[in-house]
Amino acid sequence: MLDIIAMLGVSLIVIEGLMLLFWIIYLVQKQINALDVAWGLSFMMSGLIYYILGEGYPWRKLLIFLIVSVWSLRLVNYYIKRFQMGQDDRRYLAMLDNCKVAFFTQIGNLKLKIFCLFILQGLLVTILSLPFALMVQNQAPFFSTFEVFGLLIWMGGLIGETVADSQLHAFKQNSNNVSRVCEEGLWKYSRHPNYFFEWLVWIGYSLMALSSPMGWLGIVSPILIVYLLLKVSGIPYAEEEALRTKGDAYRDYQQKTSAFFPWFRKK
Repeated sequence: MLDIIAMLGVSLIVIEGLMLLFWIIYLVQKQINALDVAWGLSFMMSGLIYYILGEGYPWRKLLIFLIVSVWSLRLVNYYIKRFQMGQDDRRYLAMLDNCKVAFFTQIGNLKLKIFCLFILQGLLVTILSLPFALMVQNQAPFFSTFEVFGLLIWMGGLIGETVADSQLHAFKQNSNNVSRVCEEGLWKYSRHPNYFFEWLVWIGYSLMALSSPMGWLGIVSPILIVYLLLKVSGIPYAEEEALRTKGDAYRDYQQKTSAFFPWFRKK
């Protein structure tokens, strides 16, 4: 356990350095979307650190690094496109405006608030990466049923998330859809299928970790992710923005369509 804590400590230091770099990029570019790019890259960075420092079965370490990198690079590619288009994410600014935490409310400078947001996100990445740290210490020279099953769920989550993002992107490319709500493909069965499949990815990670010593600790990641998606930075602010821009069309969509879990529509 001490080795895992040490790896988490090294990861935290490196990731916070990365967050500091991207905060400087934010100061230059004036785009808070830099935080999203840093979020994606930091997971790949943590995967690399654990691959180097882990003492487990080499092929398991390589597998973990590869799947984390694939998932991470998909996110980074998506966020870089938004960053290049100058589409600033109102969600973070709304979070800071609505934040009731005394520490944030006492900070008057917006740039300093955003700096604290970068630092907190680095800490969050380190906590979420716990399943990776657990798995790279597993010395068992074979892949267990939990790992195979978890990998299949991870693949399903990654594919679903990619399809959902592609469907939404194609919908937005049509100028006639500016005031309309995307109700095509996976978006017909869930208002946020991308978030649901993102959660599946983390369930896959936690299941894979179950075969490692103290692997049950990995369950903290999908629990934390679903809480953030449902209550903090995911659905609440996405829906608020959709209601602001789509109005009654989105209210009708809310009445008919499941918020998170894909399900049949209400008549």
